[in-house]
Amino acid sequence: MPQEPAPGASGHRDALPGRPRRIGIPLVAVLVAGTLLVGIGVGYSIALSQVRESTAEASLAREDLERLARAHAALQERNWMLYLQVEEIRTAEPGDEPPVSAGVFTDGTYRVGPDIEPGTYLGEVNGEFGYWARLRNTTGIVSGIIANDIVRGPFVLTIVQSDTAVELRGVTLTPEE
Repeated sequence: MPQEPAPGASGHRDALPGRPRRIGIPLVAVLVAGTLLVGIGVGYSIALSQVRESTAEASLAREDLERLARAHAALQERNWMLYLQVEEIRTAEPGDEPPVSAGVFTDGTYRVGPDIEPGTYLGEVNGEFGYWARLRNTTGIVSGIIANDIVRGPFVLTIVQSDTAVELRGVTLTPEE
């Protein structure tokens, strides 16, 4: 009778009991490549979903900024219209305007350089409230305003060399000493 081989005895050295089985290099390479491909696929998926989410957030932020810009422009227009209404009422009433001293500026638009020098000025309101604007041009369009304010009391206004003009309504400016 033929003898049966003992369990685990296949005649190969790697199959001996207590010795690990060798895995071939091609199998390891396939496993590593497969793991890398799965990792790349998962990473790409996550990155793609984050890009989509960020794009959606950026779109919402852009819409919010556009709404704010429109609201700001509307507010500027309303402020201007309110000022014009008050100015119309003010000019309709006869008033005793005191004479203006040299270096003192009242209602009008003054070109920076030829008419008014850059610098810091103290402002006083002549009535209930007044208006000042630093201008980048004298077109009369709201986009020409660098900065402006409707004031109700004493204020300080700094005119810079890069301003084209300054508009004053219902206020008096004197140079700061």
